[in-house]
Amino acid sequence: MDESKIEPRLRDEMRLMEQEDRGGDRISVLVQIAAEEPTAEVTTYAALEKRLRASVGVVKERLTALGFEGKIHENVLAGALELDLTIDQIAAVSGLAEVKRVILNRVDNVATEI
Repeated sequence: MDESKIEPRLRDEMRLMEQEDRGGDRISVLVQIAAEEPTAEVTTYAALEKRLRASVGVVKERLTALGFEGKIHENVLAGALELDLTIDQIAAVSGLAEVKRVILNRVDNVATEI
């Protein structure tokens, strides 16, 4: 596990779940794929998208090896995958070179006065 890639709010949620013995429950997360900067060989959008899709493929293969069977929503333009993972799966995915960051996919309710 690469804790530096896991958002602090997500780390807190993971710790709370472990304390409550809910480590097998799933958490909705966004897995941001590490995008390469354009180089002399990769200057077109199509080439960048091809490399991004290859990295997404590596992440999906690792998830399959970890027993992941849920739905994955791909957002290619944002370079992220939206899915529900267990604590162990989050830990494993965060260690992949193809993963830039794993963040909690939840918006906290905010009360505003109008």
